[in-house]
Amino acid sequence: MSGNGELILKLFNQVRQVCEQVALLLQTADDLMSKSNWKSETNTALHNLSWSILNPAQWIPTVVFRFYKHKDYPKRLAFVSVLLDNDWEKYYTIKEPYVTAGFFDFGEAEANLQGDYWYSQYFGYMLHDPKLKPDGQPFSFGNEKLEKDVGRFRSGTVFGVPLVSLTNPSDVESKITSKLLNLIKNAQ
Repeated sequence: MSGNGELILKLFNQVRQVCEQVALLLQTADDLMSKSNWKSETNTALHNLSWSILNPAQWIPTVVFRFYKHKDYPKRLAFVSVLLDNDWEKYYTIKEPYVTAGFFDFGEAEANLQGDYWYSQYFGYMLHDPKLKPDGQPFSFGNEKLEKDVGRFRSGTVFGVPLVSLTNPSDVESKITSKLLNLIKNAQ
């Protein structure tokens, strides 16, 4: 390994700071969703990490997320996530980190996460559709839209914005949680 050791240390300090800021963003989303009686499904916020010496590409998270359920919407599962990097399996690539949100409608079945944390990456998976942009506009789809294992839900709606566009808690509320709650409330 060549290079300046101080630069490597600075890089890892910056990565840690980004993780702390993303955690604050998701904690803000948790608080805002909780005020509308949406309960967080789990304390889990990361998946697809590796502890193996043989898989260093997965040592650093590419997505951080939160999932929510509400007693009045038992067939819907909502989420807020941050796509920090390209999918390590190359299902999608991004131009910059995005904060994404959305919900899944399970039709007649009760919404159940069952460890399907990859649902938090649906905005990324849907980026192959040229109509989807990280501009905050909702994008609805049926579960047949993906080439990847599509999950147990019937349909979904996602949207996203650049991570750097959220600079304070009121941005999280206006650009993410309020929009998400309105989409769920107004969905057929």
